[in-house]
Amino acid sequence: QSSTVAVGTLTVSTFPIFVIFLEPYLFHEKLKKSDVFCTLMMLVGVFFIVPAFQMDNQITQGVLWGLLSAFTYAILSLMNRRFSSRYPATLVSLYEQGTATIVLIPMMFVLKPVITLADAGVLMIFTAVAHSLFISGLRTVKVRIAGILSGLEPVYGTLSAFLFLKEVPSFRECLGGVIILAAVFLSTLKPEEKASD
Repeated sequence: QSSTVAVGTLTVSTFPIFVIFLEPYLFHEKLKKSDVFCTLMMLVGVFFIVPAFQMDNQITQGVLWGLLSAFTYAILSLMNRRFSSRYPATLVSLYEQGTATIVLIPMMFVLKPVITLADAGVLMIFTAVAHSLFISGLRTVKVRIAGILSGLEPVYGTLSAFLFLKEVPSFRECLGGVIILAAVFLSTLKPEEKASD
């Protein structure tokens, strides 16, 4: 374990930082100053989460892993937007989850996890179904807006970690989370036009 649930979810939720610069290039759209401002706010939020920029610090390691995950998820989300305009969201999700399953199967022999029927049900609902709904939503909103809105995930993640894992977030984590969530709020003040290729 490198970090806490709160740090992990907060840093992964910053994937719009990468999307905001990639999406206009890939979909020939204008880069808006308001989106750049919200992205910079998210970066400031991440800065407050990191207590010390030292590689041997577990929180720093968690943030770096989270940012790497955010980058790869940004690319995945942009691919989702392109494919969702041509194929049903459930089909796109099926191919994604199927590919992830094939890639991760070798790890089953290394880590040897014990997966129960309840675990499978949770994965089905909170991964397969939830991701299919997210992909479906990309037909009507841009990836960066959907991504910024998904910044609410740290709220659910942090609250759940507190209730079930007894992880109490620090003041810096809370402050960083408030800044990131403020960026989410600001991004929703103006209505977004329908996404198009």
